Amino acid sequence: MKEPVVFTQHLVAKSEPDGNTTPVISVIVPFYNASMTLDRLLRSIQQQTFSKFEVVGIDDGSSDNSSSIFSEFRQRDSRFILLKQHNMGQSLARLAGLKRAQGRLITFADADDFVDERWLSLLYTTMIKHNADISMCAFDNYSPESQRYYSARFSSENVVWNKKSAIHAWLIDEQFKGFLWNKLYKKSLLDGINMQPGFNFMEDVYINGQALKLAEVVVSCREVGYHYVINPQSKMHSSFLIQDANAFYCLTGFIKSVADEQSLTDAGQIRIIKIAMATIERMKKSDVKQNKELIREVFNQVKSLSPVAYNYFKRPTRFFLFWIKSTGKVFLPLKLRRKVVMFRDYLVDRRTD
Repeated sequence: MKEPVVFTQHLVAKSEPDGNTTPVISVIVPFYNASMTLDRLLRSIQQQTFSKFEVVGIDDGSSDNSSSIFSEFRQRDSRFILLKQHNMGQSLARLAGLKRAQGRLITFADADDFVDERWLSLLYTTMIKHNADISMCAFDNYSPESQRYYSARFSSENVVWNKKSAIHAWLIDEQFKGFLWNKLYKKSLLDGINMQPGFNFMEDVYINGQALKLAEVVVSCREVGYHYVINPQSKMHSSFLIQDANAFYCLTGFIKSVADEQSLTDAGQIRIIKIAMATIERMKKSDVKQNKELIREVFNQVKSLSPVAYNYFKRPTRFFLFWIKSTGKVFLPLKLRRKVVMFRDYLVDRRTD
């Protein structure tokens, strides 16, 4: 496999030549009852050093004054466009925004986050400099409680990937994280994939995987452009849904297919185990009885792990995987692992403060 190309120089942000009023980048912002945070996001987008953009906001049936907040920006700035729909979920909201978008490049932002003023410049300059199909900037985490910024666990690097190396990075889930919001895509790429997978759990992973199958060049830069806001409630998993089981089968099947196509079997196994762990960790004990087939499939995936894939994981996770393989019990080990991970994250947060 060809190694990814590393570039070291800092980017000099460039804008597209004046004269054409058509937006170059469309920023798609779905929102639902986001009145507490939407103004902060929109102000940060409005202050971009790259000016040739539009913001397509999609109100997904909000019952608060989110639409009014967006409308205020729309009245002052013609680059802001508001769409409304009944509450149909984020996937359909994004799809509605994509259909309305005029830019040849697309990015996304979540209503509770905010962005650096160079966000679009970084994404655009990185893409144009390397003639890429997808570009990516680094992100950090912002805590509203402490009002401090924290480095992301897997920092971005200045790298140019070909198709196979980009897919490998997506499978390993380190330098190429599954989010949509720190990336810029050619619209033609997204027009050719399924943006409505039928589940909400890890849908971004599926969308990115499809996009990478069509992309030839993917590039990332180490400079931070996106600020992900830590929500204390996000550490508490929502209830396990039947769609989560559908997501597991769809994602693992898709990942195996992509990994086999690119001769990346070990990396595919690593990603499948990560998704399996995340799926089980969402479950309560009452969910186990209704999902015996899924539990059995997770056991089979652990049992069939190659030595390379098994040794990729750090020692605590290898212990839990060995426990599952030896005992055949899946639910309890992975729930216990989740508690270990939460305790580790707590210690990391304390050490960072």
